[in-house]
Amino acid sequence: MRNRVLPPMKRLLLVLDPIAGSTSVQFEILGSLVEGLGSLYDLSVYTPFCDPQRASVLAGLGCRLITPDASSFHFNRFLDAIGDGNESMLWAESWTREALLHGNSRDVSTYLGSHRFEYVVNLSMTVPVPSDLWWILGTPLDQTIRGMASSNLVAKGVDFLAGRALSSLDAKVIHRIQSEALHIVVNSPYLSDLYRARGVPVQGVVYTLKDLSDFQPTTDSPRRDYVLLYIGKETDHLDFGALLRAGVRIVGFGSKIPTGTHLKRFTHSIEWLGQVSKRKLVDLYANALFTLFPFTCEPMGLVPIESMACGTPVLTYGRQGPGTTVVNDTTGWLVNTSEEMMAKAVEVWRRGETGIRRDACVRRAQKFSAHRMVDELVNWVERGSSTDSAATRVRDGSWGLASVAPMAMGRA
Repeated sequence: MRNRVLPPMKRLLLVLDPIAGSTSVQFEILGSLVEGLGSLYDLSVYTPFCDPQRASVLAGLGCRLITPDASSFHFNRFLDAIGDGNESMLWAESWTREALLHGNSRDVSTYLGSHRFEYVVNLSMTVPVPSDLWWILGTPLDQTIRGMASSNLVAKGVDFLAGRALSSLDAKVIHRIQSEALHIVVNSPYLSDLYRARGVPVQGVVYTLKDLSDFQPTTDSPRRDYVLLYIGKETDHLDFGALLRAGVRIVGFGSKIPTGTHLKRFTHSIEWLGQVSKRKLVDLYANALFTLFPFTCEPMGLVPIESMACGTPVLTYGRQGPGTTVVNDTTGWLVNTSEEMMAKAVEVWRRGETGIRRDACVRRAQKFSAHRMVDELVNWVERGSSTDSAATRVRDGSWGLASVAPMAMGRA
């Protein structure tokens, strides 16, 4: 009997913003996508910047990386030299290159010119590219800056001096990316409402989820002698000193803290651990009385989902992403103001018992598994693209910037 020859896998290109650092948000999402999509497609990744360590991991996963010369990111080289480089600054430089110089658009044409793909999924907010699907993962720049301004001196200054100009430039970048996309989805119901209000024709929601198999309860008898707090660029400032005086023991972690954040405003009244390993983080979640998650702007929020996966309830605001993932009085508590959050934190701490079932938290987190993300993403990628995919819309199926997506979207 002759061996059956299987047809070659279709080629799928994922386009991302800059990837850097051991705690890269972009890389966490990409890792789950590569794991879920790798058996279905011949995967390639395009990004304006990828640090050597992440590039090596991608190669080990069998994923083809396409990226311009990293030397073009001048500001990032300066920040690295002074020990202050991070992914947030890389994103800002990538956005600036596109908003002011159309640099990313030119790089796409140069570095993808000889490649062919059946499908293209754009996850970037800074790289316009012909795509079958634009998957929006974050808020517009002006809203992100305003959210950070309360605890970040750089963001506060930028918003004061150039907020309106940046908002106008970002709207043009968004329109540029939108005009190249056949379909548009976002990663939370909150973002769906936000972008539709700004005229972006969002068609659906696909949550950005990562593999949660490592996040699970680690003990039958959790210590529950502290409250866990995540600190990042989106963290809202509470009066942690008042919580300390009320006897609340807070243990904090985090590593994705952008330049300009006044960290002592958060850490002077808590036990600050900084960056922790995944194994340590899971143990921290599993043994906490609850996870405290105050935020300024959070489209989805993986921290609440990770905490619930470990059986630990979450105290957060009842809006945006966390307001749709945490179930009030079932997997945590949703409040409206910082004052309500402070009062609830003290109440639960003094009671010493949450009244929340650990298995209810775990079941809720399981509704946001990476398998769901991959299945829904594949449905969108394959939807109608066999007759009008980003690749087949240009001559010979080779790469090009011919933008016919507006016609497909009914905007011609």
